[in-house]
Amino acid sequence: RDVKPANILVAAEPAADPPEHVYLSDFGLTKRASSDSGVTGTGQFLGSIDYAAPEQFQGRALDGRTDQYALGCVLFECLTGAPPFVRDNEAATMYAHLTDPPPSLHDARPDLPVAVGAVVARAMAKAPEDRFGSCGELLAAFADATGSNVPKIPPAVRTNRRRWPVIGAAAATVIASVAVLAVVLRNGHPASAPPDTHSPAAVSFTQGLVRLDPSTGRVVARTAFPLFQGHGVAFVLDAVAAGPTGVWVSGGAQNRLIKVDPNTNRIELRTGPLSVDALTLLQDGTPAVLNFQEIDLIDPATGGVSDVFRASPNIGPEGNGSIAADLNAVWYIDSQEQALYRGNFDTRKFRSTLLPGQPNAVVSGSDGVWVTDNIAGELLRIDPATGMITHRISLPGSADALADGMGSVWVMDRVDGTVIRVDPATNRVLQTIAVGTAPTGISVGAGAVWVSNGDDATVSKIDPTTTKVTTFPVGGRALAVGADDQGVWVLVGLPA
Repeated sequence: RDVKPANILVAAEPAADPPEHVYLSDFGLTKRASSDSGVTGTGQFLGSIDYAAPEQFQGRALDGRTDQYALGCVLFECLTGAPPFVRDNEAATMYAHLTDPPPSLHDARPDLPVAVGAVVARAMAKAPEDRFGSCGELLAAFADATGSNVPKIPPAVRTNRRRWPVIGAAAATVIASVAVLAVVLRNGHPASAPPDTHSPAAVSFTQGLVRLDPSTGRVVARTAFPLFQGHGVAFVLDAVAAGPTGVWVSGGAQNRLIKVDPNTNRIELRTGPLSVDALTLLQDGTPAVLNFQEIDLIDPATGGVSDVFRASPNIGPEGNGSIAADLNAVWYIDSQEQALYRGNFDTRKFRSTLLPGQPNAVVSGSDGVWVTDNIAGELLRIDPATGMITHRISLPGSADALADGMGSVWVMDRVDGTVIRVDPATNRVLQTIAVGTAPTGISVGAGAVWVSNGDDATVSKIDPTTTKVTTFPVGGRALAVGADDQGVWVLVGLPA
């Protein structure tokens, strides 16, 4: 499972016909012998990033078609001088293997037959079932496209020496394919530059930020986040918020905030270690985070903590869940104490309201403050001035997240895969709208309501006028979504 140029040896044998012999070797990754996938029990990927198939990052079953993908990458590099997905870091390279189409061989080598590019592209198809049925079929197609003879595939070599793996038919056809490539290169089609190979790496899968065009739903930019290696621990991202100061991504407890510049789609800054139990943006774009026993305001320019609010000694991991803000105050839910807290920016004093059931989310909008109670299945309307409940609205499903905007309150139901629309003018449920499977987040912006669907690897766009739902693929498990007037951003993780 580690087919790459560094593991392919070509030996000169002048007395033989042909006068070269190709050996497929593997000088590392001793853990692979005990695993049938590219992912270890600790969630670490073992392999060479430049040549790894999508299913290796996904932890799925591997077979000869996995080697075929790697061989396709090797063929591309031998013909062009560079691996197919050259990116700034390993996270971006993995993301490209998972989501980007194979680059055009014809663009890099217009002198080669078009059929050669088609063969290499099929070998590098994202889905194993879209590749050739076997490495032997790839070998035959490549030889036909290049006008070369197909080398005879040697029989499988078996040995009783336990420390050496068995070289089977799949590996033999890989060797034969490389032999065909050697013929092509020897006949006047050299690569433009020597290959730049990398040693195998043990890395944890990370997530990326995908930017969508709100009008078409197409992915227009991707931002890969750096890998955190060691002990199989990944940087787990769980929330995204977009506003006038940029796009902010939170990394959960004991992690940090990352700021992405919406103009360049590049990481602009990272905060220091910061426990982020919940994230929201003030109206001026200042990030506010629920940080264990306090609320921290973050300086958008430096990433440092600019102000601290302390309200209750009981704020903590068991009381996390949701935070919201308006012009005058910051609101947060303490689920453990079944309370809603309001912190006034001017007086720096907090006021609490005891709530029934199990409050789990809060949002502040132009029409008031709203809280969901997932146990009772209710939406609570709060008077911003007094903090008291003014209306209790029964919901036809669970209430896992909510958003306010476009003239309605939108409640996400993760169990049923729906969004419940509530009219703030009448405090009544208007309709239930089906979205994707296991939705993970909801946001209002760019003229629509956006829902990230975890199991579908999609984002649903709800037209607030017609309630028509349009679904767009994002190339991986959609973990969270954030939208504003500039665009829509989706946290994307391991494909579903």
